Amino acid sequence: MKKRLHIFALFVAVAMAAMTVMAQDVHTLARPTAKFVVEGLFEDITTSNPIAFADSPVKFVNLTTGGATSYAWTITDMATSEVIFTSSLTEPTYTFEAAGSYKVELTATNSSGSRATNKTLNVMFQSGVVEGLGLVNCVKGVGGDNPMYSLDVTAVPTLDTDTKYDFITGPNHLYSRMAERCNFPEGHTYSISSITVGLFAYSRMSATSAADRNHPFDIAFYGETDGRLDPNICYGRLESTVVDLMSETGYSYGNYCKMWSFDVSSIRATVSGPTYVALEISENMPIEAPDRNLTRSYICFSPATKGNGESTLWVKPRPDAELGFEQDGGWYVIDDVVPGLGKAYGLYMVIWCNMNTDVVGQVALDLGGDVVNAARVDGSTLHLSGTAAGEPIAIYSLAGAKVLATAGADTATAVDIASLTPGVYVVTTSNGAFKFKK
Repeated sequence: MKKRLHIFALFVAVAMAAMTVMAQDVHTLARPTAKFVVEGLFEDITTSNPIAFADSPVKFVNLTTGGATSYAWTITDMATSEVIFTSSLTEPTYTFEAAGSYKVELTATNSSGSRATNKTLNVMFQSGVVEGLGLVNCVKGVGGDNPMYSLDVTAVPTLDTDTKYDFITGPNHLYSRMAERCNFPEGHTYSISSITVGLFAYSRMSATSAADRNHPFDIAFYGETDGRLDPNICYGRLESTVVDLMSETGYSYGNYCKMWSFDVSSIRATVSGPTYVALEISENMPIEAPDRNLTRSYICFSPATKGNGESTLWVKPRPDAELGFEQDGGWYVIDDVVPGLGKAYGLYMVIWCNMNTDVVGQVALDLGGDVVNAARVDGSTLHLSGTAAGEPIAIYSLAGAKVLATAGADTATAVDIASLTPGVYVVTTSNGAFKFKK
């Protein structure tokens, strides 16, 4: 009887151990958690909708956790409920061909089952000339739909022992030149008109000499060679000073982001493909003082982290900077200069530009790329879009008197209105009438 009890107890123990192992296996082989972000889109800052460019593929970056063994991707046109794309690749690419609302779904699977996640993209589409296009890198954050989010100043490592303003996105002992890498779609050219930068803090306190009050501050546009910023490829440079670009007034913002715009249209920078927008402050700009309230200057640009985990912030270290490697005098992505940051750093920057094609004149297009009728005043020139060669064009005062007559030049027509006195007028074309103010 005792022998039978021992055998039974041994059987129970073995069974319990097997159940424990099974339970551990079930826990280990949990279903994967599907996650992804979209890379290769830009965002229109006026609508917050992503922009897809003609012939420019979009990449879906897979961030799934939990040991998936297979993936299934689908893209559905929400207007027709038609599945227009499927893939079993880990990170597929897709080229949008039209504006619309699309649902992108990822299903991740392993031996324990599947989990799915999806995002709805209200895609705008561009293939032609666009005036004043506002673009921001559109890398959707893992935790939400915001393309990027600002960081608190105190969350950024300082690399300096002086004050909190010597942090990673401002002048410090390590570098005073930084650049944001913008991956403009290939096959198009972009004329940069202005850049808008997030600013955490700016202060130019009273200085003891004129030289200290006029520190050089340049904005430059560089190209790329072998995946690295190449200063020998310079599309344009605006040479100025801190005072000229940011005014005499001193400001001090705490953990706050203010957008600051710089007009760069005068340098006529035309770019295509990977482009680096560099902000270059003099290495001699004072960053130390016995009393920073009297003689200190600082400029702290707002950083942003990006959902794909890749930094787009590049810096050029000072020649005497003590780094963990022998520098070659060039530019480096911030991860190489300051290892272990644990963030995907970029500058909070918006690019305003005109997208160019071979169409003559300044043309307005809809989201499908078709020319539309529109009027815009630029100084003493009235730009008309959607005209035809030889068509009658007339301008009337609000009293109904015809004050100017001309003929259409092409798809777009530029009309000299220098002779008109300031006021409100109506211009008529074969496609309608538009009111404008000189």
